[in-house]
Amino acid sequence: MTTYKITGGRLARCGLITGLASVLAACGGDGGSSAPTTPPPPAANRAPTVTLTNVPTEIREADALSFDISGSDPDGDALTFTLATTAGPELSLSVSGTTGMGSAPAVDADTTATIQVTASDGRASATATADITILNNAAPTAILTTGTTTVREGEVITVDASTSSDEEGDVLTYRYTITSGPDIDLSGQTGSMASFTAPDVDTDIVLTVDVSVDDGRDVAVETVDINILNNNAPVASLVATPDDVDEGVDVTFDASASTDAEGDPLTFTYIQIAGPALNLDGAGETFTTEAPEVDTDRVVTLEVQVSDGRDVSSQRVDINLRNVEQTPAFPVTFEIDKSLSVDGELFAIDDVLNPGSQGLIAVSESDAGPVGLRAVRVNASADFIEGSTPLISPQFERGLQLEEGRFGLYFLTESDGITFLQLDTSNTSAANFSITGKLDVDAACAVEMVSAGFSSAGGVIIIGRKGGVDLYSYSLAEAENGFLEPDFTSLTLQSSINDGHDYCALTLPRALIASGRNSSATDFLAIRAEDFSIQGFEIRDNEAGILTLTPTFRIAETGLDPNTQSFVKGLEEINSFGTTAIIVSDGMREGKHSLLYIFDQSDSRTRPMVEDILIRTGHWSLGVPTDLAVRRFDEGFEPYLIVATPGTPQAVAFPRPFFGDPSVPLDATYLEVGLGAALVYATRSVSGSNRDNAFNGLIFGYPEKGEIRRFDETDPPE
Repeated sequence: MTTYKITGGRLARCGLITGLASVLAACGGDGGSSAPTTPPPPAANRAPTVTLTNVPTEIREADALSFDISGSDPDGDALTFTLATTAGPELSLSVSGTTGMGSAPAVDADTTATIQVTASDGRASATATADITILNNAAPTAILTTGTTTVREGEVITVDASTSSDEEGDVLTYRYTITSGPDIDLSGQTGSMASFTAPDVDTDIVLTVDVSVDDGRDVAVETVDINILNNNAPVASLVATPDDVDEGVDVTFDASASTDAEGDPLTFTYIQIAGPALNLDGAGETFTTEAPEVDTDRVVTLEVQVSDGRDVSSQRVDINLRNVEQTPAFPVTFEIDKSLSVDGELFAIDDVLNPGSQGLIAVSESDAGPVGLRAVRVNASADFIEGSTPLISPQFERGLQLEEGRFGLYFLTESDGITFLQLDTSNTSAANFSITGKLDVDAACAVEMVSAGFSSAGGVIIIGRKGGVDLYSYSLAEAENGFLEPDFTSLTLQSSINDGHDYCALTLPRALIASGRNSSATDFLAIRAEDFSIQGFEIRDNEAGILTLTPTFRIAETGLDPNTQSFVKGLEEINSFGTTAIIVSDGMREGKHSLLYIFDQSDSRTRPMVEDILIRTGHWSLGVPTDLAVRRFDEGFEPYLIVATPGTPQAVAFPRPFFGDPSVPLDATYLEVGLGAALVYATRSVSGSNRDNAFNGLIFGYPEKGEIRRFDETDPPE
């Protein structure tokens, strides 16, 4: 066994021996020797100290926690720190060096937790504690609204969570989901407002939208229901009037009876399914277009697609389109030799008196722009060639009349007067014009010019107008080119007839030379537009500088219906004094259309009488007339009067009469020229003539197409 003794204040351990003597000797008995030296005992270990600092008194759930640990050891021993939650919810504590860390858990209410730190030097330890209150987070308040709870498919839906709030002012995030109804991907919608398009549905359906509002700790959810209404497709309706029609006749397509159950505004799109192409420019709910040209009877099928912005419905309509071929055929064969597209709208065609052989055309610069004049070459040496620049380019009136006078003069008749255009006849390679003057005449509708050899005037200009006739005189003056030309500075109003009648067609004045006298007179015929009666007039010179205008005879019955008031045009033939032709119509495509040809057969030295006037008429029933020309053909062949009727593919042709029984009507024949030929000009090839255009044929103008076509004669009449 082991025993202890206290020596000098310390215990000494001795071994157990047998025998008392041995014991005494070993323990310092009387052995006769001195005791050994022993070391001092070690110092006692002292405990460390520890404290917690910078521990927050409050922390919100889910927040991170950080604090400081301070510890010391009086013996200088190294310390280790351990952390523990000794009361309340676990704070997930950890230590790094002298820094303590943790995080606040979620709590249902404000709760106190106790943090304990233990410092150990390996033999002794010390502890310190601190209390921290974990604050319960207030969940955000989610609010979700929409401008309307009922929408139609295709409409935009906007849901608004912007009024959602958070008690602690935390930054909120949003997530939207569809919990019932059509599947819509809202993953990209993360802001406080979300927009999407209501999908197409087969029936009315409820769409439920959720928004999850997150403050980083808690999430609140709000729901809104939106009724998506199935859209009723519109009901399309399309009617064509007429649905059995000749080529060239206007057809009205009417989709106005189309309906929509919700009253949505409708849009209309047209697609041609079959048949020759219709002009669908500007087609809308209701529109009118011309039945296209055909060579044989055809069926046109047009479909309208009616849209309410969501759904489309359609309907088709068929039109029976008849080919028009009027007979008998014109006894001359023509073929289209050349054509030219003309910029702007075509108004008139006439010839130009110079070897350059240019046609004169009035066109607009654009569909709604100013009207100017352009030259187009019409001789046989080349294709039509449009002038590079307008000949005259002021703003003329749309719908003007273009008429030829004398001395290279042309008249542009407008509603407020007559503009004179002077051609430079000395120029043999181009048509150069200048504006030489204008007469302000209210409602002028016909003009003629003649150099009659009066002693008091170089010539006269006669103007037919609404309410009467005006007579102007002019003098001739030598121009720079050496030719005598009208001096419009001398233009003087000599006489007027104001009898209330509208004179809108005149014959070319014819001189009457009295044998053995120095005075002269001239006569002409005028057509009253209101009843188509013929009124004779005499112009006489008193040789004292005064010309007088006097009515002579009147022919009241001309064979034309005075109730037919669609007067088209008067025509005076060049170098054929006392001749005119007019065409009248009831204005209907199918109706009464007539040509009246008037010829003064009296001797040039005698005043014409009623019995000297030859009147011949011709009639046709299909095609409203718009223009008239005389076709002379080659020398020795009978001239024809050509009438343009743009609503049919044929022009009407009558032989020009000089004699014959007035009671026998002129025979109408028909020339195939295509739809839209509203203007006609006849040309001829006559050697040595200043009117030689170098080919025999006709030129037709197509205003709606912006085109002129030249028809060359291939088979002259016998």
